[in-house]
Amino acid sequence: MKEDYDKNGTFLSRLTTITNDLNNYKPLGVLYCYNIPDLPSKQLESPDGFDWCDFPYDYDVRFRDNSTISPVICDIRYLIRRAYIRVTYKVFRFGIAVGRLYILPEGIAKQNLINCYRDDYARLRKSQTWHNKIRERILKHLLTILDYSTEAWDMQEESHFLQYIKARELPLVNCLTSFRLFETSVLGQNWIEQRESEELFGHHIDRLIGGRSFQRFGGKQHARGDQDAILQERVSRVYATIKSPQLDLSTMNDDQKEVISGILDGEVPGFKSELYNYQRRSVAKMYEKEMYCRRVPMPTIATLKEGCYLDLSSLTFLLDPPTYSTPRGGILAENMGLGKTCICLALICLSKFQIARTPIDYQKDGFTTPNVRSLLDNCVEFITRNSIQWKHYSADLPTTCAQRLEGSLGYFDKEDIRLIQHNMRHTRSTVGIGDVEFQTVSKRKLYLSSTTLIVIPDNLFQQWVLEINKHVLKDYLKVLEIPSVGSPLPERVTEIVNNDVVLMSLHAFARQSRNENSILRSIYWKRLIVDEGHSMNARYSRAVEMATYLMAERKWTITGTPTSGLTNLHIEEDDNEYTVKKSFNARQDLVRMGIVISNFLQVEPWKFDRKLWTNTVIKPFEKRVFHSDYQLSELLKNLIVRHTIEDVQRDITLPKMHHRAVFLKPSYFDKLSINLFIAVLSANAVTSERTGVDFMFDPSNKGDLRRLINNLQKATFYWTGFTIQDIDNLLNICQYSLKENKEKYSEADVTLLRRCMYVSKVALSNSRWRTNSSVHEMSYFVTNLPPSIRRDFTISQYPSVTDDFENPVGVYGFPQLIAIQRFYYRHRTVSTSVELEEKMLNYTKEFWQHYGRNNDRLNGVRRRTQVVNKELDFTSIDFETIEEIDKFPTWVDKFNAEDEEQAFYESETKRLKRTIDGERSFDAKRRKVDSFDFDQMGPPYSSPPKSQSPGYETSEKVGSLMGRARILGTASAKLSYLTSRLLENEMNGSKSIVFYEFENSAYYLTEFLDILGMNYIMYSPHIKTSQRSKNLADFDQWDTGKEHEGHGIALIMDLKLASHGLTILAATHVFFINPVWNKTVEAQAIKRAHRIGQTHEVFVETLILENTIEEEMYYRRATTESKKEISDTETELIDNTGIQEYVMKFMFLRMYDESQALEIAPVMSDTSIYEPLNAREEEYEGQGEDGIGMGHVKSNVTSDMIRHWDLPLFSLDSMTKLSTSDFNKSRKHSGRVTALKTEADQDKKTTAYERVNRKTVGIMKKLKGRRKVHFG
Repeated sequence: MKEDYDKNGTFLSRLTTITNDLNNYKPLGVLYCYNIPDLPSKQLESPDGFDWCDFPYDYDVRFRDNSTISPVICDIRYLIRRAYIRVTYKVFRFGIAVGRLYILPEGIAKQNLINCYRDDYARLRKSQTWHNKIRERILKHLLTILDYSTEAWDMQEESHFLQYIKARELPLVNCLTSFRLFETSVLGQNWIEQRESEELFGHHIDRLIGGRSFQRFGGKQHARGDQDAILQERVSRVYATIKSPQLDLSTMNDDQKEVISGILDGEVPGFKSELYNYQRRSVAKMYEKEMYCRRVPMPTIATLKEGCYLDLSSLTFLLDPPTYSTPRGGILAENMGLGKTCICLALICLSKFQIARTPIDYQKDGFTTPNVRSLLDNCVEFITRNSIQWKHYSADLPTTCAQRLEGSLGYFDKEDIRLIQHNMRHTRSTVGIGDVEFQTVSKRKLYLSSTTLIVIPDNLFQQWVLEINKHVLKDYLKVLEIPSVGSPLPERVTEIVNNDVVLMSLHAFARQSRNENSILRSIYWKRLIVDEGHSMNARYSRAVEMATYLMAERKWTITGTPTSGLTNLHIEEDDNEYTVKKSFNARQDLVRMGIVISNFLQVEPWKFDRKLWTNTVIKPFEKRVFHSDYQLSELLKNLIVRHTIEDVQRDITLPKMHHRAVFLKPSYFDKLSINLFIAVLSANAVTSERTGVDFMFDPSNKGDLRRLINNLQKATFYWTGFTIQDIDNLLNICQYSLKENKEKYSEADVTLLRRCMYVSKVALSNSRWRTNSSVHEMSYFVTNLPPSIRRDFTISQYPSVTDDFENPVGVYGFPQLIAIQRFYYRHRTVSTSVELEEKMLNYTKEFWQHYGRNNDRLNGVRRRTQVVNKELDFTSIDFETIEEIDKFPTWVDKFNAEDEEQAFYESETKRLKRTIDGERSFDAKRRKVDSFDFDQMGPPYSSPPKSQSPGYETSEKVGSLMGRARILGTASAKLSYLTSRLLENEMNGSKSIVFYEFENSAYYLTEFLDILGMNYIMYSPHIKTSQRSKNLADFDQWDTGKEHEGHGIALIMDLKLASHGLTILAATHVFFINPVWNKTVEAQAIKRAHRIGQTHEVFVETLILENTIEEEMYYRRATTESKKEISDTETELIDNTGIQEYVMKFMFLRMYDESQALEIAPVMSDTSIYEPLNAREEEYEGQGEDGIGMGHVKSNVTSDMIRHWDLPLFSLDSMTKLSTSDFNKSRKHSGRVTALKTEADQDKKTTAYERVNRKTVGIMKKLKGRRKVHFG
């Protein structure tokens, strides 16, 4: 070879041309030296402005004072002689030389010339193997003392040099040492100060990669002791180095870049949920990885500056590193709760129309046909063969073309080949070519598809179905569900691939591994996703076998982590609620990771080769080889998509959150409703003798009991589901049972029946209850309205409290108050009562006719009461109901509710203390939460001041007097409290979110907000998806500033929708109308509200009605400690044994346990803001020539921080809301839907008493004949 070079010039001269050209080298680092030897001649200047560093040819060179070059310089001289490096240097003050080391990487233009030189020259009579070891050893030492910073490399001036060395601790190399004859054993000796270790060298390699200045290794050098702990720590450290995804758009075309840009802007077709920024980045990264296979350097290759690479396994510098191909997929390992399912669904929607392309190994050039084909046939063939996304344009294609394409699938042929060895006597090393052959085992067609196969653990199958319904627009994705092993698979491929998604349970998927002719194996899937990907890291399982054999263009495994170690890294929960196991088996982690990489993702070169993974990854890692950490980190970086917690928190600013439970004293009607439920259960228990199918708690009646308990929860807000006939029948049952079977009942059961009779009588003797149970309206107590309005619009009256004109307070429903408000707005200038009567006549008649028709259409038949003016023609009213209301029982005149109740509680002077299991008292916890008692606040209207002004009959300004009408309160303690809190927030310009679990509470709440003219937006399942999205956007964009006069707004949201990935901006107050039994559901709802991206603190309140099932729920859930107890909250409420025991205690609430038992729940609440709040800064009363104006909402705060509200019925806000648009349209625009009312109206049909208590029904049929018991 040398002679060939000599033909065109001397070998050494051509070699010198290469080695003296710094353009062939790459900057490596800076070395600091002192005690520079006197060389016989001046050094030549190099192209970089420094002097060339050349050494005498003689290895045994001797300098002054009998010295020679030091071992470090000797090693550098060796590397220069072997053409690995070149050095230039410059001497600064104090005789310190700064040397620049240049490395000659493998792969330069004339690399063969360099190799020839190293083989034939400067060999020192040693083998090439010996030289490779020495080179590697010298580099390993040298790399630990170099300075890799750009500032050091660019150092030219003396001043810069002095400033730099003063600021740092730098290693100085002595160039001289005592003379001794050169020996090859001197080369590569350890001359660094610190003890050689893999951790030390790894530290300096990190400096080299990062281009950092010299820094001593300050880390811990592990002893050889606790290997497991060391390995675990290192694996955790490697996992921690996985960075958040960074996009690489350099290899993408313009269309792909546009798609990525759309993803980052949140534009995903068919996806209705809002993605967070980190979710968008994850989707974008997954899309990028799916678009193409990238050739990336092998994990042992470190990328350096100036386009140079370092092979860490051999310390070889390279220009062209060895590479491997990344899979079109990977591992989605976002932290738990960050929406991995949502991310995958977004990816599926994004790539819905993409079709898997024939793999390169199976592609054929061109196609021929024996016959002349039509243009349509050729087009279809071309489209299917090239996987063109024709469905994206299906709307523009003729029907015949679309149908033809739908039935024509692209495909390729796949052969399964087996290696057969004929001569088994040969050893592995002597097997010849003639001893083996390849045999085709099977040949099948694989059809190209645009379908994603998702394999899901059986217990998560329904969750995926729900997630698709939550996040994806209806009908956007066509989904085929295979939920169980028994679910049949379609028989034809087209029936599968015409779906966008195939959901398949893990067991059903694993079962297919037994079937070699499974139809799943005939499809080349666009994408295979395995949820809970730890199922893919088993050494062997049927699911792993099936996933390995199945052909898919793109593969993803979804998991909170592929390994337990990574799980521990991510989970950061409240220490008070969760405990995370920190230890894990690091080696087993690595083994499992290797199985996923080699078997599932099938990454070369580890594809199907477990030993290779063990030898190249696990063993070097266990031996603490310096490059093993970097290798594993680089490999995982190219496979795993995840965000660091810091980056997620950077996207989602979580303000401080305060969560308190607010205990409310039940209102009169709250207690009555709850007692009626307890009475039904008590009567059932006694009359059924607590056995058999008649007993409500019999396992066969679980469904009916569940509905009854749900209704009991609803009753803590408001309940009108029991009819007069229901309670009359209940009373008769109890009376009959006591009369006929008293002897066989225990004393406790007799007492129960008597209390049931008492509660029934309280309800049947109360005209407000009788009315509301018929019309199903919330009771609003209003004062100071004219006699004619009270006569024609009240649904009842409350004589216990009188108004300014000595008239009983009127009780109204929502439709009546809205009608009165509209009438007042139109006729507020009316002067006399006679004029008022004239204007009301036709208006009242029209209202009742319209009222009846509305109820027939929306809610079934809604009923009127006995207070209707009989001169009016109410053809739409159910007069049978009116007659029932009027027919008070004969015993009513002699019935004294307070006296009879006192007889039950003569011996009871203190409230019973609540305990769980008879041991654990909740008193300590009870003191930590707030209790709010309406009765103890002292009703401000119990003795109203009497008016000194003329009454309605004599006044000539009736319109002005009507402006004094006030809403005193409601029949619901929760409604009054919650409205007070929402009023306060609205006036403070705050946004609120109200989560409701039962629709009747949302219906009544929004009614009251409408009456007061308050701002709110509904977010309900009954609203169209598009409208819900608009409502959410309206809430986010609501300007509490000048546009809305500083007023806030409330979002009324169904709790079932709280698990959506919603972005709810600027909300600062969150209310749960009732306690949520399922901790996970509550946490999800709070998390949605708490991750709303605002800087203010978030205040969460859960409303709880004292001494009811809600309080039992709250305390029982609050004391769950074990995992089993925590999991109990994920089951239904009635399935909890403690709740069942509580219900079966039949604890009636005292109706008259306070000094004054008023039926009105005033609108008031505790507050942290002492200042009074007014709806307007200006007074509107008294404006205009006639002194007619609008009132406004006002409040005052007492010394004990209780806010009382003065609520005019005719406020400017409520009048404005009525005048700007038709009220029904306004309700629709705000998302109000009649389905809520329908559900609330149907509450009366949900106790299923008739179906369950057949024995009791039989008794009642004997008593009543044609009457039916109707509790269901």
